[in-house]
Amino acid sequence: CVAQGRTAVRDCLPNAATLKLIPTASAFLLVNVLSLVALNYIDGATFKLVSQLGLLTTTGLSRVLLGRRYSLQQLQALALTLTSIVFFSMCRQAQHAGDGTHAGDATQVAKGTCWTTACVLLTSTASVMTEAFLVKDTRPFAAQKAQLEIAGLP
Repeated sequence: CVAQGRTAVRDCLPNAATLKLIPTASAFLLVNVLSLVALNYIDGATFKLVSQLGLLTTTGLSRVLLGRRYSLQQLQALALTLTSIVFFSMCRQAQHAGDGTHAGDATQVAKGTCWTTACVLLTSTASVMTEAFLVKDTRPFAAQKAQLEIAGLP
């Protein structure tokens, strides 16, 4: 039991695998910074709404980069998600038009939406790349997670 404990600790210590994770961990760090930039231009509700598109981009990237296949039911659920995002956005705009308020200057909203879209794309790419690493690595998940966290330290 003690020998397994030492091996488990050794698996978690920084090594060459940690270096492979630095780009991915850095991408997640950059997403956090870009999120703050986006929130300077748009409100939190709009940010979260646009962020839900990450489900679609992650699905697309995992199909292209990892060769994942999705069932018809999964694709229908994604279509429902996209439909929900569009209708929620339309209702929100109609609400602002009806009560005389506005969601913000159109230029500001466009900038915020662009930054949020960058966050979505970067998050999806980093998520798929992390999955590719985790699938290839034979160590236990806890050791893999520790490596990802270590790689993300500034």
